[in-house]
Formats: sequence, structure tokens, C-alpha cells
Amino acid sequence: ADGKIYAGVWGGGVYVSSDNGNNWISITAGGMMEYAAVHDIAVSFDLNVQIFAATLGSGICMSNDGGTSWTKLDVGYEFIWSVGITSGNVIFAGTYGDGLYASNDNGATWYKVGLDANYIYDITVDEDDNVYVSTLLGGVYVTSDNGASFSNEGMGGFGVSSMLATGN
Repeated sequence: ADGKIYAGVWGGGVYVSSDNGNNWISITAGGMMEYAAVHDIAVSFDLNVQIFAATLGSGICMSNDGGTSWTKLDVGYEFIWSVGITSGNVIFAGTYGDGLYASNDNGATWYKVGLDANYIYDITVDEDDNVYVSTLLGGVYVTSDNGASFSNEGMGGFGVSSMLATGN
């Protein structure tokens, strides 16, 4: 971790605090992300700090330099509701209307993951790299093989909007 708090703002991009939330600065001001509707953020600390912002209307945008510059990634769908990343840098993008996508090459290419749900509300990755996905009315699903297969963990009939998984 880099000791920072990142916040996505609906219609205002991404902000960061380095002092436990006492002060916040925009790391998207003046750029392509300045007015983005950021719905979720994932950060990878593998080599350097990479920030992935899920937006409604601009897909996923990525910064390799702490937010100074941003690159739009071509997921294949523009309405990304949630994003998660494993320790092996597999990125998952949950859409609002087109299911779940994944990338195993840092966002250069994306593929549709075989999960029978169109509306993905949240993605969380536990300390064991299990990826949990919440859906509209379909409940919660989990994969331990980077999306090759999923098991339903219940909550069907509920619109599970957020979750937290802590591992074993």
C-alpha cells in the first residue's frame, strides 16, 4: 500500500488524500477524467502504483503515474460499474448492462467472462485472490481460478450493491 486514500467522485474524477482524509486533491483536474463519473477504483501496487477507475460512460481509465496522466482502456463497453484486481494483476470490470469482463495483460485486451449476469454491482478480491462478484438479483458469485468458473454463494433475489471479503 502507498498510504493514500483514493476517492472516485460522480462527475468529478478521482481525488487522493495523503493525510488520512484531512486534505484532498484532484488527480484528474484538467484532463480527460476531470468530469468523469467514477463509480469504483482499484489500485495495483505490483511494480508502481497503477490506478484503475471504473466510469459510467468512459469505460475504464488507467494511470501508471499516480494520477498525473490517464489512458482510456478499450474494454468493449463504456458503462463500467465496478473494478477489481488480483495480486496476479488480472483485472475484472463489472458493467452496468453487459456482464463481466477481464484482462490478464494490464488492460491491453479484454475478454467477456462467462457469468450469467448483465448487471455487476461490486467486485472484491480477498487476500487469497478469490474474486467475489455481486449482481442485480442473481446474488453473489465467487471464482478462485481468475474467472474460468464461478460458484453461486447465495443472496439470489437481492440486488447486492456492495460487499467485503476477507479470506479464510
